[in-house]
Amino acid sequence: GAAGADGERFAQYRYGRPGAAPELVFPASASDGKIAFASTRYSGGGEGQLMFERGGVRYIVYSRTIRTRFDGEGNDPVNEDGVAVMRGERMVSRLACIDADVKPVDYDLSDRLAGDAPDIVMLPE
Repeated sequence: GAAGADGERFAQYRYGRPGAAPELVFPASASDGKIAFASTRYSGGGEGQLMFERGGVRYIVYSRTIRTRFDGEGNDPVNEDGVAVMRGERMVSRLACIDADVKPVDYDLSDRLAGDAPDIVMLPE
């Protein structure tokens, strides 16, 4: 979350190298656009997405938990966090977050600070 000059909090995406100025910031202020939030449940898991579009490119920050076992012996969930970049229906890039300090999408905070997305985006594997 970021805070505007008036103290209003809003969802903001920042991308870049640690210790350097971000290469991409969206939105720069609460009036420059809005990030949308969507979530869905899966059998044994679920997914949350924060997304925005800029210049015909859609950026999707996601966190998901996927059930991997269906034999009745447990769930063995796989957690995945990352950023997908799409142009139309084609995935241009997908970056996995592998740093131990990465935190998943916070559903409660996203619900308060981001707008509602019409639906979750099914990301190609």
